[in-house]
Amino acid sequence: TDGVFSQSDIVPEIGDHTLSSGSVACSASYAVDSEGTTKYKCDGYEFYEYVDNEWKLVSSSTDKSYTFNPEKNGYFKLRWKMSPAGYKVAITYPESLGSVEISGEEKDGDFFVAGSSFKLKATATAEAPFVRWFGEVAENEVSNATITVVVDAPKTIIPYFKANWVYDGTY
Repeated sequence: TDGVFSQSDIVPEIGDHTLSSGSVACSASYAVDSEGTTKYKCDGYEFYEYVDNEWKLVSSSTDKSYTFNPEKNGYFKLRWKMSPAGYKVAITYPESLGSVEISGEEKDGDFFVAGSSFKLKATATAEAPFVRWFGEVAENEVSNATITVVVDAPKTIIPYFKANWVYDGTY
């Protein structure tokens, strides 16, 4: 996971750390991927020791904190178990051609809650009727003005409004 997260509350930060003596208090509750599109929650940790040329699992827990008190010299590793908690859903369109109403969404800051769903409703103007949706939309819904979005990954969704125009023979 080194270098995967752009922001988090993981203490100490992800990476290798040397401990000569004493104890280390570790904690984590969330992290965001380097693209900024997925928020992860901490589901606990796994603690490993390097023995006989391989990493061996010493303990595992759903706790979000761990205090390491070394009783012997050696190589140890703490791995946070992370799972998706939310995804960014970008909805982009030229507002002069229509609007999009969002309803029923569950959000955690800028992220839609993983596993949830919500509705999008495209409303056209008289000059620019709604045509269809582009992006991560169920194929059977692309022509519907109202769609259901399942939050199972980062998504970009774009409503297409066709602006009325008349060709006068010149460019």
